[in-house]
Amino acid sequence: NYLTVSGVRKLDEERKSATHLVQEMVYGAFNRTFYLPEIVNTTAVAATYHQGILEIHVPKDVKKVVKHSIEVK
Repeated sequence: NYLTVSGVRKLDEERKSATHLVQEMVYGAFNRTFYLPEIVNTTAVAATYHQGILEIHVPKDVKKVVKHSIEVK
């Protein structure tokens, strides 16, 4: 019941002027782990990556959702 997102960041930046050239390179791996509650349908989790944005869809399992009702007196 955990979701782990991991990747590698690669950033190359170059700045030029008349007298200087600055070139920076940043590389690094990362990962994040999230706990998923019991009501998540783990077989239907989906992810898309488009134009630098990662979208993760974590749907609820309708069968596992517990509805509580409170009686008002």
